[in-house]
Amino acid sequence: MRFLLALFGIVLLLNIAGAEQILNLGQFLYNNLTVQGGNQIVVGINTSSSVDLMVIHSSDFSKYIFGEKVSPVYNYTVKSGIFVVNVNPGNYTVIVQGAAMVDLGSVTVPTGGGSNMNIAGAYSYKFRLDNYSNVSVSLLSSDDYQSDPIIVNVSGTQTVVNKDRNFYILYFLLNKGDHNLTIYAPGKMNLFVYVNSTSTLVNPLTSISSGTAYSAGIASYGLYNVSGMLHPYQVRTDEVVGDINISRLSVSGMRHALNASPNGASLQLNVGLNTHIGKRSAVYWLQDVVDFNTSSHQYYFVDNIWNNTGSYTSVANSTLVGKGAINVCNTCNFSQTFYAYTYPMSYLNYSMPLHLKLIIKVNSSTGGSSVLWFGYQILQNGSQGPDPLVFFDHVLLPGSGNSTLLTTPFYQTPGGKNSYGNYYDSELVFGGESNGANSYFNQIAANLWMYYDSNGTLVPFPSVYTFGLSTAESASNVQVLTSPNGAFATTGQANYSRDIFASNALATVALYISNTSRYTSQPTTVPPQTTAAQIGINVGNGPQSEITALEYVAGVAIVFILIIGFLLHRRRTQRI
Repeated sequence: MRFLLALFGIVLLLNIAGAEQILNLGQFLYNNLTVQGGNQIVVGINTSSSVDLMVIHSSDFSKYIFGEKVSPVYNYTVKSGIFVVNVNPGNYTVIVQGAAMVDLGSVTVPTGGGSNMNIAGAYSYKFRLDNYSNVSVSLLSSDDYQSDPIIVNVSGTQTVVNKDRNFYILYFLLNKGDHNLTIYAPGKMNLFVYVNSTSTLVNPLTSISSGTAYSAGIASYGLYNVSGMLHPYQVRTDEVVGDINISRLSVSGMRHALNASPNGASLQLNVGLNTHIGKRSAVYWLQDVVDFNTSSHQYYFVDNIWNNTGSYTSVANSTLVGKGAINVCNTCNFSQTFYAYTYPMSYLNYSMPLHLKLIIKVNSSTGGSSVLWFGYQILQNGSQGPDPLVFFDHVLLPGSGNSTLLTTPFYQTPGGKNSYGNYYDSELVFGGESNGANSYFNQIAANLWMYYDSNGTLVPFPSVYTFGLSTAESASNVQVLTSPNGAFATTGQANYSRDIFASNALATVALYISNTSRYTSQPTTVPPQTTAAQIGINVGNGPQSEITALEYVAGVAIVFILIIGFLLHRRRTQRI
């Protein structure tokens, strides 16, 4: 259930100076610049003959136009070249005058910043970003790019600059990590290069497309959106819990997919796992899912694990050891594989109201490896409940450590050679049943909220958006509103700009969902040991046995022919 975001490698070109221009005697070109403290002006000129280069205070520009005397801070007769002008903070105007064919470009950079060089062939520059960032690459030359085109490559994104001008700025959105800038000039060129990065926040609203349906529910991206201003927070935890109380649910399919029922829907708890295997970091996308058939009022559970360490990265038996199997994604590029396990051996029946929790947890084993736990608890099923907590699957990540469930707006999951990345969000969302299906919800009424473990206490995520972007399944005719008991999903037109806060009207949400204990009853399985919420502090042993009495009795009681039919129908359910 992955929605790959091609946010990295998006390039915008901005022409600061105009194309090459012919100046007659008495004519001039100019650029206005604002210089901050600690900055300097760099000017690039491509000219057919000598010209006068002058830098004046912008307040004197009107005097210059009318021929009055001004006191320039820089005034030289020059030919084609790159010129550095040191000035105090303030507003300045760069002027070139003379009878010549001229290109003029200018930029402000930190004093001593950038590289001024003569290149012929390839030039390479490496840089590292600690956060998701806006990155600009300023290219200032004493040559015309039309007559001397260059090829610019930033971390796999290539741009050919071949315009009739000598100054370009290329803009990129880049994830944290190591990046490489390569410039290739076919002939000898005098070139000034400056790379500037400004940390920014990953904004999910920029990925919303008009007329497109997304999964509906709640998702934390680590952001408060207050009157359009983004305020960040970051959650590192060993456990995420989703609480859902459903009183109405009816679906008809709009876009069917392989193994997806026309009356099917999914409820997904999706989180990102950050871990280290040896000295290398790894990122996995974890999903704890309820698959519904709303026509027969039946459901079952399934977990999926995807490798988000790179673009279309697969998982292998050597990296994941659990009760499930490695499968090939039918709709993914490059035959991507994923882990999947379904539970129990037969469909379960449900009645309304259906109140349940979904739990994803990570902890460390004595062998130095991390263990992922996928669980659920039925709090109410019609007139029945509560039932014990069940961890229906656990998956060992051999050799992994320093593992955490991460929600952050400061960067996205790593990109591969195509620089794709996903959000580090936590989602509790409704969508199609599987394989990217879209479901139309004729009826839905559900209260829902998410919690994370903080030093042994379940704490609500402080704010959520009403859509998920990291899963391909989507929901139509679902809107999510604020209610006294948390977020409330009902039928209607989705408003993706809405976000909900765990305050004010939501102040009672913790009392509504959480009782005096972290779970409403003791589990029949041995629960994972509660550990600190911060990365690298979790210790202790995982459960010794994950098979419950409920699972055993269900497996024995099923008629053989029903088992075969069930397995053929959905043993390899995937979400992308």
